[in-house]
Amino acid sequence: DMGNRAAKTLLIDAAARGDIKSVQRLVEQGMDVDIQDNKGRTPLVWATWYNRFDVVQYLIEQGAAKDVKDKFGYTPLKWASQDGYLKVVKYLIEQGADKETRDMKGRTPLMWAAWRGQFQIVHYLVEQQGADKHARDENRNTPLIWAAQCDERDVVRYLVEQGADKDTTNKSGKSALVSAALNANLKVVRYLVEQGVDIDKQDNEGRTPLIWAAEQNRSKVVKYLIEQGASSGGQTAVLWAAQKGNLDAIQNLVQNGADPTGLDNDGNSVLLLLLTQNIVESKLRPVAKLLLEMERLRSSQTMKDWLRDQ
Repeated sequence: DMGNRAAKTLLIDAAARGDIKSVQRLVEQGMDVDIQDNKGRTPLVWATWYNRFDVVQYLIEQGAAKDVKDKFGYTPLKWASQDGYLKVVKYLIEQGADKETRDMKGRTPLMWAAWRGQFQIVHYLVEQQGADKHARDENRNTPLIWAAQCDERDVVRYLVEQGADKDTTNKSGKSALVSAALNANLKVVRYLVEQGVDIDKQDNEGRTPLIWAAEQNRSKVVKYLIEQGASSGGQTAVLWAAQKGNLDAIQNLVQNGADPTGLDNDGNSVLLLLLTQNIVESKLRPVAKLLLEMERLRSSQTMKDWLRDQ
């Protein structure tokens, strides 16, 4: 049905462009306000996505479905919340849109706004609308864990001040601190540490925030966490990285002040742990050199201390 498909495209295009006159004309000609494109998105979804407030208002007055979900479970409110369109968010909720609506992965509009660092939206949803700040998606992420991924300390601080649990973890055991460390969000990392979160909290695989930061090469975060005494001066983290054969993480840790001279529970040094693995010699050599240099500096320091004390 070519004609119908063309008309459908016309209405969706007009809504996305914010061409209110064309939208009105097509609706008056009997076009269904809730027609969907191939992803299940209606004219209202497109108007919201592009922040076309007058079109949003008109479509809702014409009876457009406010909580319509596309094939990912995204509603108009999700788009408006994520993109920071406060006027549209307020209007949709005032018109009865569900503020706790969830997408296919269980994420709420508050989570989307938190993830994108949309402070005004987060504030409005929590303060004015009582949105659930303890909600969890299918991976058990909370709005705070989502917010920590975005480098917006204000959103994180606001959620913590509103009573969000700063130590809670998701399905894989990752906390908001891990989220921030992984994404190199030093301001957020610093704020959470100052709030007293457990700096050495391990996830389900035994990784700490420091290990995550080292593995992702987040040098500033690594340096800061070591300065804050994470995993006993980084010793545990270096051993962990050695067991995994992660040379980049070891280098990152050691160059940022981690102590590579510790032994694991079986008495193995970092170098010994590396030598027992199938690591290409050319890759191992610079790291081994770095470790031996650190060992040499440490023993000469010990020697100096010993001589001084004689």
